[in-house]
Amino acid sequence: MDQFAKQWSLDQDPINAAIVLIVAVGLDDVMVGLRMLGREPSAAVLIPILSMAVETSLAVVLVRNLLRSMRRVVIARTLLTR
Repeated sequence: MDQFAKQWSLDQDPINAAIVLIVAVGLDDVMVGLRMLGREPSAAVLIPILSMAVETSLAVVLVRNLLRSMRRVVIARTLLTR
């Protein structure tokens, strides 16, 4: 594998991980929503919905931190090549 292909692969891995995480959490949200469809409002419905909200918000925080760290790597790489 040449240097360009190796560098491109390393740069794309975090983006691919973020996309997979977003898709997985989104599908999980859809599954929970379908399972809760048509149920009466109660604690048995509230707990999965709260769990889904926490999971989604933590996934957003994780992806945001991942993108920030990627940005820092690009800035550091630019400064080192000067």
